[in-house]
Amino acid sequence: MTTEWMEYPISLGTDEEEMTITWNDGTTDVVPAHDGDGETFYQLSRLMEDIFRVENFNCFEGQSLQGVDQYPVLFRSPTGVLVLRVNAPESFLNAFICKSRDAAECLLSWINGEVVHFLEEKKYPPPGSRDMHWVSVKEVLAMIGAGLLDDFPPIIFDPDDGGDDEGVTPDSLGFIRVEFPWWTPPPREGPFFAFPACLFLLDSYTQEATIERVSETCVAISVTQTLSQDEWARLLAGSLPGSIAERVLNDSDGFRERFEKTFELAKELGPIWLDRWDDFY
Repeated sequence: MTTEWMEYPISLGTDEEEMTITWNDGTTDVVPAHDGDGETFYQLSRLMEDIFRVENFNCFEGQSLQGVDQYPVLFRSPTGVLVLRVNAPESFLNAFICKSRDAAECLLSWINGEVVHFLEEKKYPPPGSRDMHWVSVKEVLAMIGAGLLDDFPPIIFDPDDGGDDEGVTPDSLGFIRVEFPWWTPPPREGPFFAFPACLFLLDSYTQEATIERVSETCVAISVTQTLSQDEWARLLAGSLPGSIAERVLNDSDGFRERFEKTFELAKELGPIWLDRWDDFY
């Protein structure tokens, strides 16, 4: 059964803090609007509970800034409504409301491309309506569920590492503390455990594995979740069919040996990418 979706309204046009939305069958839900400021989904992290998050730590050569794409984040509102948001800084920020109150059902619906069925523009759907960014989230979850990453040393991104010297604070430097606007994103919490994108890309298993090839997509993928045990189990199980992980487990077309080669080469990327990351602003 297909799960219904709608785009999160960019401008809600209301002076209330909540807005009622109506689904195709006439049922309604309430979502945060926050005084109709027109940019509510920028502030979803302050209005809703973050229950599932996939982050892409970009570590490309020539990059200047530390860039993290959140693709996707699933929020649960106080009324139980689920909202999926995707964000690549300086590129796109979109959000979609899911009719289902079941987080696993919602995420699997998004992975299976059901969002696009309910959009007005189907030929050129907005970024984030499909499971298509640096890597497929389905492939990441399938690898986790299959246990194929259990022995891989994750790349650990810790925002507290490499900070200012002890004792040096904004106050000690003469800066005046000011209160940022309430919609400023909350500070990042760490550490984050991430895995190289090459582990989740089909090209890694259909071409000869070399260190140059596995490092081409310099992105590390992190998954954080607070789903219920049942939701998490169903999400992992639903991601396995048709995945790279399934082909590795079944040793289809020699995928197991290719995975082992890619696995060993990918271990070399962590120290290189972390050094590069620490040099970014």
